[in-house]
Amino acid sequence: MSLYLFDDDYGIWNTFNFKNYWKRESISLRFYPKIKKTGTTIAGIAFLNGIILAADTRATNGDIICDVSCDKIHYISKNISCCGAGTSADTENVTKMISEQIELQRLFTERESRIQSAVSLCRKILYQSQGFISAALVMGGYDLSGGQLYAIYPHGSVENLPFVAMGSGSLAAMSVLEKFYCDYMNLNVALDIIKEAILAGIYNDLGSGGNVDLCIITKGSMQLIRSQINRCSLNIYSEYMFKEGFITPF
Repeated sequence: MSLYLFDDDYGIWNTFNFKNYWKRESISLRFYPKIKKTGTTIAGIAFLNGIILAADTRATNGDIICDVSCDKIHYISKNISCCGAGTSADTENVTKMISEQIELQRLFTERESRIQSAVSLCRKILYQSQGFISAALVMGGYDLSGGQLYAIYPHGSVENLPFVAMGSGSLAAMSVLEKFYCDYMNLNVALDIIKEAILAGIYNDLGSGGNVDLCIITKGSMQLIRSQINRCSLNIYSEYMFKEGFITPF
């Protein structure tokens, strides 16, 4: 028996080929390269006396974990720091350019660096690139106007918020921040909230992981804490205890 006797569409399937499909795929790969997924959870929160920035430490290249102790909190000046999400090269070079310009401005004016100046420089750089620089930033600091926290998006838009989360784990982190945030918090309460926010992003996003880094910025002080929470020392797995002779149903 042949397939022709049972299939009325045998003539169509016999001449069917994937020539046009592979032609379209080759064109799309040539002009529209596949964008690799980036994974990060960064957050910031304002408390009574300053700002806290936090980030995870996992660096990924698609589905591959490249680094488990990546530094995502970048130094801008003595009173300003910035967390970066997106492409590592973009975030590092953008924050480096801003840091250099802010330092030159401080030396020229002989005054403390202003957060608004750093935000304006960053917004200008990102807006000129029209989103081709993959850098989503959370910038915070303390100057004459007090503690300030900004979210800067890759296309150049800016938001001034009391708490913010960005990156692929931002949805889980934002749920914690929205639930527990309150005005006039002290340092200890803000630390607990920001730690839980980053851990929520780590546990619910495959692109986020590693440990938790913190940066505490107050008047005249900036403290960077690496690996504040070491997940390797946390017992997050349960043990199954069965009686002797017990047989599992599967």
